[in-house]
Amino acid sequence: MKRKILVWPSTYPTEASFVSGIFTKEQAEVLSRRYDVAVALARVPSWRRMLKGQDRPRTMEGTHNGLPMFRQEAIAPPRSFLLRVMFYRMLAEKLFVRVMDRWGRPDLIHAYMVYPAGWTAVRIAGRHGIPVVLTEYTGPFSVHLETRLQRRLVRETLDSCHHLVTASPGLAREIESFRPVRNVSPLGIMVKSAFFVPPAEARTPGPRTRFLTVALLDPAKGIHNLVEALHLLELRGLKNCELWIGGDGPARASLEAQARRLGVESRCRFLGMLKPDEVRSWMQQCDVFVLPSLVETFGVVIGEAMACGKPVIATRCTGPEFIITKENGLLVEINDSGDLTAAMEKVLTGGVRFDTAAIRRSVTDRFGEEVYLENLSRIYESVLAEKGGC
Repeated sequence: MKRKILVWPSTYPTEASFVSGIFTKEQAEVLSRRYDVAVALARVPSWRRMLKGQDRPRTMEGTHNGLPMFRQEAIAPPRSFLLRVMFYRMLAEKLFVRVMDRWGRPDLIHAYMVYPAGWTAVRIAGRHGIPVVLTEYTGPFSVHLETRLQRRLVRETLDSCHHLVTASPGLAREIESFRPVRNVSPLGIMVKSAFFVPPAEARTPGPRTRFLTVALLDPAKGIHNLVEALHLLELRGLKNCELWIGGDGPARASLEAQARRLGVESRCRFLGMLKPDEVRSWMQQCDVFVLPSLVETFGVVIGEAMACGKPVIATRCTGPEFIITKENGLLVEINDSGDLTAAMEKVLTGGVRFDTAAIRRSVTDRFGEEVYLENLSRIYESVLAEKGGC
């Protein structure tokens, strides 16, 4: 009989957002190849989105992409973090009762993010003798430590979880500088290597090298440095390239204005919000993927681009150093458009070359679906053995 694993996320794709918690969803689906997996989501919708008619609370159960799915949602008092904490705890308690009644007792709970899911998971699981594995992606982790109450919740969660999985060694170090954890594994984030694949036919080189980035268009993603680099390349006489920018967000208008101001708008294309199959298509069509983030605990789009056989230029912002090697890309300094320009110039002038097959192997061998499943399975079995096979 398969072990029963309850995935307990802080965020998960819903009607309000198909990208929220997408990595958790993808991992849960892969876990179901080996385990009996259900997903339980306690959620408090945003007041702002509700007032705009973009969201509403739903309590339901059913099947989502083949997995049993339980949702417990309600409107919480605004502004007061303490009241939201207590309200979320109440929702989580009700949700777990429903899961036990309809699906059964899990052998292990896998919570995603230290708060809110991690905190409620360890409290509930502790009463039932169920072990908890916690995955943390958040960067910088300091966003969880802004108040005394938040720090207390984080300490309780880290002290009570049986194994912590992080997006990178850098994030693990940041967490342990706040609170040492007994078992930590920096596994990264799973890359859907069966979905993100090289194009069926190699692209015939065109007159322009195609640089692509895909991100939330937020200042922290550093896209303004990439637009600046496109301009600096032009000043060096290198106009044989163009920039594709996938995604949307609060910085889009300022980025478009920047492109016009620098005179590169004809070679700077904004693609808007992209669905996964569209992301894959643009990755397959590009020549080089660029991620100029100021903060990134992993950078799964880097792995996705590499799975498509594309070299990557990214900043040394914690996550990329864990992924990028000399055979798959180049690292540049954070918030340094000059260093970014130099790396792009090196690609344009043939100063560095990469092998498509080697790039793909470099990511699938470390972060591909089967590798990730094996790594998590070892952690699960170790935790369950420690708990006496519960």
